[in-house]
Formats: sequence, structure tokens, C-alpha cells
Amino acid sequence: IDANRDTPDFSLTISTPTNADAREIGLAIRSEMQRVGELGADIATRKATDHTGEIYDIGLAVGDKLRMFDRVWDRTLRQTITSNGDVVELRSLREDGVKIRNADGIEGFVPWAKIRTGPEAPVRLAYGYALTVDIAQGSTATEHIHALPSGSQGTQGFKSYVAATRHRERNWIVIDETSERGEIDERRYNCDDAASTLE
Repeated sequence: IDANRDTPDFSLTISTPTNADAREIGLAIRSEMQRVGELGADIATRKATDHTGEIYDIGLAVGDKLRMFDRVWDRTLRQTITSNGDVVELRSLREDGVKIRNADGIEGFVPWAKIRTGPEAPVRLAYGYALTVDIAQGSTATEHIHALPSGSQGTQGFKSYVAATRHRERNWIVIDETSERGEIDERRYNCDDAASTLE
């Protein structure tokens, strides 16, 4: 990003195999953004969930990129401002919801009640800094990072192809070496074990 600040249309996206991976990567990215002053301090924390049902705390700061899981109609604008899978920018926070800006630059209001199942239920939100390969498959960016924090065991050829074709100029594959070497050793052990059994 620093190397391309003078390129107005430069964009960078990140995909990863699981929602848990996307959440951890998102936490790391926004922590770094807050450290260098590109994102302000958290103004609130909410209990949140995704479509897997896992519940987690989500800190919210003005400028945060959030992934939505619901289609939301803005009554004032009289139009849909976000749908499942959309990444939006948090513009401001109210007691009853959030004001967001969508990818088309349209700002609207999302009431908490529209993105949860009940008054005490967690809101259906996640960070949008990294997405699963399935959600990212329709995106195109200048550069793309395909992150495999648990090694390649979490993916397969078809998904890797999808992830490796999200870029116009450059694709990066970032993989955890320890996990990958462990997987190789495990397979080698199983092969050696099978060979000794056959003997």
C-alpha cells in the first residue's frame, strides 16, 4: 500500500479459506492501522456472529471495513444499501445502529434490529479486511493476497484457482511454513508406515 500511494486506482484484496482465518487477519490488519494512525480508536464493542454461528467481540471504529450478512433496506433512501457479502465502511455509530457507506459511495443507516435475531442476540457483522475465497470470488483488484495461515490443507485446487485469479497485476500466496512442513511430515510418516506394513 505504501509503495502505491501515488496510484489513485490501486487496490489490494485478501482471501483466506475460513471465516475464522478472515477474522484473525482482519484483527491483525486493523490493529496495525490503529498503530500507525490510519484508523481511530474503538468507539464501541458489540457481540457479533457470522453465518457459522460462532460468537465473538467486534470492536468498532469510524472507518472500519465491515462485512455484512444481511440485505438491508434504507427507508429514508428507499433502496437496498447492503446485501450478504458486501463490505461497507462504518461512518458513525448510534445507539440503535450504524451509518455505513457502501461500495457505490451511498451512505445509509443500518439498525441493529435488522442484523440480529432478537434484542439480546449478537449482531451479524465481521471485519471486511479479508474475505473467504467463496465471498471474494467476484472481486478484482490490482493486487491480491491469498493467505493460508494453516497451510494448504485448508484449500484445494479449484478454490486456489479462484483465489489466484482475483488480481490484475500481481498475486501473492502467503503460507504458514510450520503448518505446511507438519503436513508434509505427517504424510511422509503415513507412507513410511504403510510401506513397513506391506513388508
